[in-house]
Amino acid sequence: MEEAEFTIPHSIDELLEFGENQYYVQDVLAPVEIRDQYSSLRLTLNEDLSDFIFGKFDLLYSCIKNFQELSPKVTREVWELTLKAFGLHVANLRPFLEKGNIENNIREKLLRNTKMIFYICTELMYKFEERSISEKETSSKPTKGRKKGADKNEFSWDDEKTCGINELYRLVGLPLKNLWKKANISDDFLDQVSRICLKILEDREIGFVNKKSMRDSIFQILSVLCKEYIFGLSLIPRLLQLLMLHEHLAVPLASSISNLEESGGNTGLLHSILTEVESDTNITPKAGSNFGSFVVSLSQQKPASLIQNIDLILDISENEPYSLRTGMLEATKNLLMHIYASGNLTDKQTTERDALLEILELHLLDTNAFARSKTLQAWTSLCEAEVIPAKLLLRTIEKIAQMTLDKSSYVRKDAIRFLKTCLEHNPFSGNLDRDKISKQLETAQARLQEMQATYGYVEHDLEEVWESVEKHLQVIVHEQLSKDMRKENEKKEKENGKEEKEKDESEEKMEVEENEAPEESKEEKAARLKEDIRKTGNMLLCGNMEDAVQMAFELTKKYDEKNAFGIAMDDDDDEDDPEEDEEERLQSRILRKTDYMCTLLKTALIAITPKSTEGQTSEDALKDIQKQKEIIKFLKNCLKFSEQIGIASENVMVLLAASETTDLVEAINFIASAQQFGLLSENDSILKLLEFLHSKDVKQKTAVSEACRRIYLSSIDPELNTDITHDNYMEAMKRVCCLVHNAHPNFQKSVSLLIQTWVNEGHINNECLYSLWEMVESKTKNECVPALHTLSLALINKPTLVEEQIKTLDRIGFGSRGEGCFELAKWAAAVLALASPKVTAEMLANPFRIPLKDEIFAHMTNLIIKGLFKISDTDYCGLSDYIIKAIFKTCKKPVSLIGEILKKMNEELEKYNPADHQESEMNGEVFDEVSNKPLTQLDTQNPESQRPISATSPSTSSIPHVVLLRYVHVIGKIADEMHTFVYEDIMSEIRRQKNLMELEKDRRKVRRSKANTTTSSMADEEDDGALFDVQKLMKSSSKYFLNNTEEENLDALLRICDSELLVNENTFGCLLKFVQESFSSSHCHHHGLRLTAIQAYGKYMKLSPTFCRNNLRKFVTILSKSKDIRVKIACIHTLADLMKKYPNQCEPFSPHLYECLKDEDTNVRFEALVVISKLILSDMIRVKFQITSLAQSLTDEEKRCQDVAKYFFATLATKGNILYNLVLDMISQLSAEYSESNQSQFETIMKEVLPHIDKEKQVVSLVEKLCSRFQDKVEEIECYNLALCISNLPITSKSVKAIKDATHMYADKLKYPKVKAKFDELVQAARKQLRTEGKEEFERWQELLDACVKDKDAAKQAIADLAETAKAELAAQKEKRKAPGRKKAPTKKRAKGSDSEDDDFEQTPRPQRGRKKLVDSDEDESILQTAARNKRQPAKRLANRNAPIVEEEDEDEMESPVRQVRSKKTTDVYSDEDDDVLIQSARSKSKRKSADKSDKASQRSSIRI
Repeated sequence: MEEAEFTIPHSIDELLEFGENQYYVQDVLAPVEIRDQYSSLRLTLNEDLSDFIFGKFDLLYSCIKNFQELSPKVTREVWELTLKAFGLHVANLRPFLEKGNIENNIREKLLRNTKMIFYICTELMYKFEERSISEKETSSKPTKGRKKGADKNEFSWDDEKTCGINELYRLVGLPLKNLWKKANISDDFLDQVSRICLKILEDREIGFVNKKSMRDSIFQILSVLCKEYIFGLSLIPRLLQLLMLHEHLAVPLASSISNLEESGGNTGLLHSILTEVESDTNITPKAGSNFGSFVVSLSQQKPASLIQNIDLILDISENEPYSLRTGMLEATKNLLMHIYASGNLTDKQTTERDALLEILELHLLDTNAFARSKTLQAWTSLCEAEVIPAKLLLRTIEKIAQMTLDKSSYVRKDAIRFLKTCLEHNPFSGNLDRDKISKQLETAQARLQEMQATYGYVEHDLEEVWESVEKHLQVIVHEQLSKDMRKENEKKEKENGKEEKEKDESEEKMEVEENEAPEESKEEKAARLKEDIRKTGNMLLCGNMEDAVQMAFELTKKYDEKNAFGIAMDDDDDEDDPEEDEEERLQSRILRKTDYMCTLLKTALIAITPKSTEGQTSEDALKDIQKQKEIIKFLKNCLKFSEQIGIASENVMVLLAASETTDLVEAINFIASAQQFGLLSENDSILKLLEFLHSKDVKQKTAVSEACRRIYLSSIDPELNTDITHDNYMEAMKRVCCLVHNAHPNFQKSVSLLIQTWVNEGHINNECLYSLWEMVESKTKNECVPALHTLSLALINKPTLVEEQIKTLDRIGFGSRGEGCFELAKWAAAVLALASPKVTAEMLANPFRIPLKDEIFAHMTNLIIKGLFKISDTDYCGLSDYIIKAIFKTCKKPVSLIGEILKKMNEELEKYNPADHQESEMNGEVFDEVSNKPLTQLDTQNPESQRPISATSPSTSSIPHVVLLRYVHVIGKIADEMHTFVYEDIMSEIRRQKNLMELEKDRRKVRRSKANTTTSSMADEEDDGALFDVQKLMKSSSKYFLNNTEEENLDALLRICDSELLVNENTFGCLLKFVQESFSSSHCHHHGLRLTAIQAYGKYMKLSPTFCRNNLRKFVTILSKSKDIRVKIACIHTLADLMKKYPNQCEPFSPHLYECLKDEDTNVRFEALVVISKLILSDMIRVKFQITSLAQSLTDEEKRCQDVAKYFFATLATKGNILYNLVLDMISQLSAEYSESNQSQFETIMKEVLPHIDKEKQVVSLVEKLCSRFQDKVEEIECYNLALCISNLPITSKSVKAIKDATHMYADKLKYPKVKAKFDELVQAARKQLRTEGKEEFERWQELLDACVKDKDAAKQAIADLAETAKAELAAQKEKRKAPGRKKAPTKKRAKGSDSEDDDFEQTPRPQRGRKKLVDSDEDESILQTAARNKRQPAKRLANRNAPIVEEEDEDEMESPVRQVRSKKTTDVYSDEDDDVLIQSARSKSKRKSADKSDKASQRSSIRI
């Protein structure tokens, strides 16, 4: 055995096999024997190293064989001894190998021992590494280094592995060739070295920084194998396979391979790897991703090594899978950015760059979306680095512009990002406005012509000349060819019999001519041909196109017998389609010949050398001309770039309607950049983006805010401008003021939200606000008014800044400048209204209020009174709105001041003299300007935009209608602000005082501090008895309000409105009669005045529910009788506002609102539909049978009405079970109405409504109910409608089962062809959607339906079997549901008279808003049932309960509403007593009070405030 040769085995069991002259293991020890004998290893190692290696080999081999069964202690000691022995052997081996010429006996012994100890050491390393990798894979996170607190003497495989690698490196570094015969190292040794190295590389921690030394050592070992022992060809497949399996090797392997190639002797290693990958066609996606990461890392670390293999990169980038291509594309991008980013490139580098760019250009059309996305990302990075040439950039933008509409969201997002990057890094201009660039180009071209004329320089651009004459030449050639070919065809027909003779004669003549003609050399022929072509080109240049065409025909006959021009043309008749007739064949030949001739003419034109005067022009002039040409070329490219980005912008604008948030965000950012560069106007960009500020998506709102900030606040952005001066703030605020003041009224709300967002986020800081106040001080109206408008939006939550500038507002806004410009005063009042903060219960200090006698209120009063007669200024209504609002928000006694203003206005009107107000003569002229406006809702909102009528009421015949209109508008605004003041401001103050009182009780103080009282501030003012002054209210009845509940305080305020505010003794109440007569008197025909009066009276009615209930009939009468569209629209919106405030009082009048859905006018229908939809969706009114009217709007002639109806039903479906509970009644009503006519409308409605019912339980219930209705139907159309409804419901497995189970209900109706066809469609649709059910079930169902039509007996039997099967399944389900000891849940008793079809699903109760409603509006219960449920005596129904509410009188002869109430007090359908009885009978439990509390409430109502 000592003389036997040791061979390193491929597997561990090979050493157990006997072989001649080969060492084999004779005895394999068991684990127990190993534990007994391994202690002798240390002694043997100390005595004789050779005996340890050779003598103890079987023991060491047994340790490897039973490694998993040995204890860690044994394996560690064996490893330590083996590693020590390996190190000693390497140290002993060095002198022999360095000396050389070793004797054979010694050499063979050294070789055997080397292989043995090397094998044992590497196998132990392999086993330990396997265990370590498996332990790391089972753990959640990889460990980095030694744990904290670990014992330094503890066994660490990472440290031991490093020692083993170092010893292995020492061994490989020796001249091992001296150990083998003929210096040929055996492959088994090299394989074992690479095997252990690659095994260590499988560890996922090998890429950590602390493992760099080990990683370098491994690759140095592999480098020695490749360099010294030519092991590269065997190593490459193994490395590649390892890379494909383990992704963590991409980065370390890239750096190591590049180092191997640089070390020398390993050149071509990377080329071999790339060649191996290029030839592999079965790469998995994971392997492709790993290799792609490897190439990307290589391109980042050593890009020069990849340039040498650029051909292979081009080939690999076309291979599958897509993950491989994405890696190659990323690497291509890195190469372009690292090597070809500089401008000074050689011709070779330019060629390489173009080849790489071609790869990226081709993959824009990749089949995989991720590959396209990665390509776009690469183009974006290259554009940022400015690596793309200008010509290629234009071509690329044209392709990528179409990718903004790609089906993949990733591609769309990256395409938009690329276009945005192109804009921001474009090499052309900062302003890409196409109109400006076109003008600059025209100017530059004109300048060039002037320079050429001045210097006498003449030059022709042959390409431009050809473009100008090409189309005309095509027409000439086509006509000439048509004539020639038609003549040839005619000659062929006539001379058909003489062809052979003529042919022989012509051949003889040609032979004679050839013999007689002198011989001509090839050089002479070529020179003559070149001269003829030049003549043809000169003819085209001179404009002689017909002569040039004729010359070209002669040239083709003379020279092109053997294709002397080198132009390919397919005019063989053999290629023509034999089925074509002669005319089609002739036309195709003409077209081919035309293309050929045009190509020849273009060649002739380009071949000539145009005459120029370069030799006669000075060098300076030529330089100037060349410079001007470059400018023109640049402007052309700039214009083309602008046009292509403009086309892309149109595609991006389409994405604003997309549902993907990422698409919207990227589109918003691109549109903002396009607007910055002048490609889009403000209306096309910013105003469209502002709509997304109302979105619920935070990302969209943030994107819009940031995009607008980049446009308007870029000069004060700290990220863009580090040195911000006062001028920067002024410039930014001027742009913001322009946006705010010039925005369309439809976008004012969005602009306001944008400004508030900027203020809240700190983008508009105090410096910006101070700049706006400086602009307010400006003497020019164009700066002052927009600044005030902007401040009215920016200071909403900053009342302190307004308080500081009250004197400025008084001096500028309400002084002489305000009298001359109502717009200035209007926005000044809007800013002043922000001085008082919103009162909350947590406020301790008194809210800011200005004393009544302050000069600012005198100035405001003067403006609102004198401006009443200044008709030339159309901003009076807006001015009065903001002044009244400012008074109620900032004055300590607003009601007193308002009363004085109304008194003074009445006095001015009573003593009105037309001679004192000459401006009133402009009345007709002013309103004629807006008389052609359409009748829409916007007209009703602007009362001054109505055209007056000459007739006036007798009492105000001398006052212009515009003045009366303004006066009524002021009264209506006062009523509106009074409502806000009473129900919001006063209630908020009461809450605050109650909170203060509770705080005082907690602190146990006897008296309130001066800062916390509201009565001390009024000590210096007179007690003038004003109504609803907050301080006086709290002073006179503080105990009353502070000791009551919220509802009691609200009831008290309502009684105060009824008893004091809306009475004739009060100034505000006296105006009721005037407002009432303004819209109801027969003498008033002024539309604007009448509309304003209706709106004002509606605002009065919002102050009191009693007053609202008593006067609702007037609005209903006007709405039903009026023929004026404006009046109807005004009544609709007023009635809607009242329904929101008092839904119970207005609910009996809601049918008249539904009647407007059937009005003849489109605008009335649209406004009514919008109003009703909002009321229903906000739970203000309950809809029952009226749902039919809304459903009919789905088939309205007006498109916008259809859109609103679709939105309504889609939203209603999301609100609980409301739509489900109403749909059956809707089907019944619509089916009866559309039974014979307009069947298509019924189908349209059902197709739109029924798919919204998507809950499976509801669908099954509807199917069962609809199927049960077949039994009561006889006519075919009724059955067809039911079948149509069933087919439009969503298809589910349970719904299909319900339809099949109910076959006996509609089996006899399948005799109708339409019904049968609809069920057949249902079967086919269910088969497509429910593929998991199986085809056999649907086939049996279809056979059953067919049998119901053909064989009735068979159908009955099949239906009976189906019913029995259904019963059996139902019984089985019930048994499964029964559980032992489970109690049955109690069921609610069903109310008598309730609809059985609505019992399955109850409607979701709507939330109550504001005050609790007086009438319980449960859908399935009447008033009597509600009263019974509340244990109350129900009120008796009146005999005339269902009588029409509309008063029967002619609108033109309508009396004053006051006289109507007096004369018809006994004849109205409802009396006040009857209404009180009905309301009282339906009150809820929370509203009932005990007798004692009601007595106290009646006593408190007598308090006068």
